[in-house]
Order: sequence, then structure tokens, then C-alpha cells
Amino acid sequence: MNLFKKMQDARVCPNVVTYVCVLKACGIVGSLNIGEDIDTNVRKQGLLHKDVVLSTALLDMYSKCGVMEKATEVFEHIPVREVTSWNAFMTGYAQLGQAMVVLNLYKQMKTESIMPNSVTFVVLLTACSHAGLLEDGEKLFDEMCAICCLTPTLEHYICMIDVFGRAGHFDKVKTMLEKVSSHHRNLPLFLTVLSACRKWGNVKLGNWAFEQSIKLNDKYGAAYICMQNIYTTSGMQMEANRIEALRMKSKAWIDDRTILVD
Repeated sequence: MNLFKKMQDARVCPNVVTYVCVLKACGIVGSLNIGEDIDTNVRKQGLLHKDVVLSTALLDMYSKCGVMEKATEVFEHIPVREVTSWNAFMTGYAQLGQAMVVLNLYKQMKTESIMPNSVTFVVLLTACSHAGLLEDGEKLFDEMCAICCLTPTLEHYICMIDVFGRAGHFDKVKTMLEKVSSHHRNLPLFLTVLSACRKWGNVKLGNWAFEQSIKLNDKYGAAYICMQNIYTTSGMQMEANRIEALRMKSKAWIDDRTILVD
């Protein structure tokens, strides 16, 4: 963003690549005003509907900023809607918690014979997990593997663990965990398990996930806080105090409690 400002100050004329890069930055930091200025400029120059990459970058920016009315306008006028365009559009609605809209867009995407990719299913499964759509999540995961022949990534497994965990299906959570290689397991994976265990009071699995977390990083404060909550809600205050003492000893001061918010 700073480089773009310096570029403007130097009176260097931006091109399509410049606009695409800055729009991506705007989406990341939520700088809607600058994104809208770029939208105005590219329309004046007649670039918007001539370049699919630029149109998709603008769509992605509006989607990430949650301005779906403008995102829809851009989406409807993209000359050739590729899978990246659909992914960006669905992501915007997924971030707003509108899972049914996301699923309907996916159906529309298929009617236009657009082949989904790995990112598409991350968006879909994330939407299902946040909305508690267990059956839809399972069907989509099976479709991804059996019909689309896509190999699940760690992100897909985390989504499915969240789907099953929110519903209290810990047998299926364990099945998904078994499919993840021990070399690829990470902190978000274990925190997803911990969050599910906190909701349902699953002390045994929660303790396992906590131990795995601190093996990876003993200063990961969210793991301690979540394990404390599991013990507290299960009436095991002494164990909760023990976890707090461990957190203090490990100096896990990072305030990452916001990670635990659904």
C-alpha cells in the first residue's frame, strides 16, 4: 500500500498488474476506500470487463471486505467466470455466515460446468462447519474425494474435524485424525479438537490434543486456556489449576483467546 502511494506521488501510471496487486492488499487489510478508488479508475479506463484476473481481484477485494452487493455486481459482469471467481464470491458469503447461499452458489457453479478445485471445498466445508451442516459437510467431502478425485489436504481434514466435533461425533473425529499423517499435524488441527472437546466435555480426547499441542509449542496460550475450560466445565477444578500453573511456568503469555471464539 505504501509503495502504491509512492508510485502515485512519483506520477508513475499503474497498469493492470499494479491494480491486481493493490486490490489483493486491500482485501487483506480491509482497505475498502482505496479498493473503491481503484474500481473507479479501472472502470474509467475500460479495463474491468476486459481482464478476468483484474475482475476477479476486484471481486475478491469486495468479498473480503464483506461488501457483497458490489461483489455481486462485479461477479455478474465478469466475461469468463473461472473457478477462482466462484471461489472468491463464495468466500465472501462464507465469511458472513451465509452457508446456504454458498451451497446454492456451488450448485449454480456445477450447472455452468465449472470444475471445483481444492480451494472450493475448503470454502464449502468451512461454511458447513460454521453452520453446523453435518450431512452437507459429509456429502461434500465424499464428493471431493470420490467424484472430483481431489486429495484432501490438512485444511480439509481440519474442516471435517470441526464439522464432526461441533456435532459431538468423536468417533468420526478420531477417524479423520487417523487419516492425517503425524508429520502434517499442526496447532490449528489440535485446537479444533480442543474446541470440540470443550463444547462436549470430552476430557480424554481433549487431554490428548492438549499434550500434542504443547509438544509442538509449549507457549501456545490458546491450548492451555481451552484445556482449563474443559476441566472447569467438567468439575475438575484441581486439574484446571494445574494447567494454569503449567501455562505460567511455560510463560505462554500470548493473548490468543480470540482464536477460541466461534
